[in-house]
Amino acid sequence: MLDTFKKEMNSFIRFYEFASQIVDLADEELERLNVFSRYLLPLLRGERLDDDLDISQVQLTHHKLWEKRTQYLKLQEGGRRT
Repeated sequence: MLDTFKKEMNSFIRFYEFASQIVDLADEELERLNVFSRYLLPLLRGERLDDDLDISQVQLTHHKLWEKRTQYLKLQEGGRRT
């Protein structure tokens, strides 16, 4: 399964880099995915980790959120729409 994922990711990288030379895709999410994929692909290893891996002491220390879009809604009291 990992091999299939790596092949699909590699295909995406090659296609995106080829297509972006011809056409301005203007999609920021695809650009981010391409950059992320290029850095992630070499880090994926073929060997398996031990199934006994204990992650009970792992603690999330950083998480970043950013605002993509703000939308103001006109709501009336009582929750009824007119």
